[in-house]
Amino acid sequence: MMSGVTYKGRQCVYCVEARAETADHVIARKFFLVNRRDKLPQVPACKRCNGEKAQLENYLMVVLPFGARRTDAAVNLQTTVPKRLGKNRKLHEELAKGFAASGGTAIPFDHAT
Repeated sequence: MMSGVTYKGRQCVYCVEARAETADHVIARKFFLVNRRDKLPQVPACKRCNGEKAQLENYLMVVLPFGARRTDAAVNLQTTVPKRLGKNRKLHEELAKGFAASGGTAIPFDHAT
């Protein structure tokens, strides 16, 4: 958030109906390694939209690194993904099962989530 800028009370950019209660990072900070998190854009968001978006992001933060090709991809896959999978046993089991079913060539991706 820019210094001195507040998003509380503005229109939520996601639902365009509710009033924002917080600032939301357009791309969640946790998609990036700690040393790459500065100056990420933020927008006004209501609590409901912010929570729903966070649920989707939590899934994507685990799955997307498996196919990432950017500079920090390998480090991200080796450091942050194991911690996140350790906190989500159900997702860990789903990915492991899908990986085994593919013969070790792919992980499943829930595109309907």
